Amino acid sequence: MSSKRKDKHAHLVEPTWGQSTGDGPPVTELLGEMAGGLSPFGEDHAFPLPPERLRYAHPTDRPNPSGRARD
Repeated sequence: MSSKRKDKHAHLVEPTWGQSTGDGPPVTELLGEMAGGLSPFGEDHAFPLPPERLRYAHPTDRPNPSGRARD
């Protein structure tokens, strides 16, 4: 990569990133225990409810009229 191009894109580099060998961004995915983005709440955080207990109705589902069973 030319020096002129590096200077043009210097503002796109996050200054808090670690250093890497070579000229690219550091690879931190190899340090994680699982693939994908890490939780912003921390890996040891237990959420209040397990997913099975969450009541979720997809927005395309019709609402259940009061006192009548669903089809």
